Amino acid sequence: MTKRDFFILIIKILGLYSLVITIFIGIPSSIGFFSIASDNIIIRVVWVVVSFIFSLGLFLLLIDGAGKIVDVLKLEKGFDDDRIELGNLSSEDIIKVSCFMLGGFLIVDNFQDLLMSLFGVYKQSLQIYEYKGGAGFDLFVTVLNIFIGTVLISNFKWIADKLSKR
Repeated sequence: MTKRDFFILIIKILGLYSLVITIFIGIPSSIGFFSIASDNIIIRVVWVVVSFIFSLGLFLLLIDGAGKIVDVLKLEKGFDDDRIELGNLSSEDIIKVSCFMLGGFLIVDNFQDLLMSLFGVYKQSLQIYEYKGGAGFDLFVTVLNIFIGTVLISNFKWIADKLSKR
């Protein structure tokens, strides 16, 4: 594998990560914005649409433009040789590592949010304060993200087998 191919692979993995984050964090938080935003529905809709378009654009840029990003940033320059020896790593092994990393990122990124959501639900149940946000919705989203991360980590071999057949 050349240095250029390696950096393109890393950028595409980051693109996949941005898509996962958009689907499981960005869209639900944008929907949650409806409950706490100002009374103007137009501002709410514009916010959701703009954030979704921005996230989708980032995903497409990272996936489709990975080669151009490597060229513009000159990432392959400055190394002693052009090849990276990864041993006998196949594309299936790389997919396994990617699934494991994505699952780990989902768990790590959402663990603090899970704790804060649990605390918000607890405070809301005690009626200490009136919480106008969607504490239950936030809790659901963070638990779902942690569950998906756990599934990715625990089933990375099966996922890699299914994806590598394509």
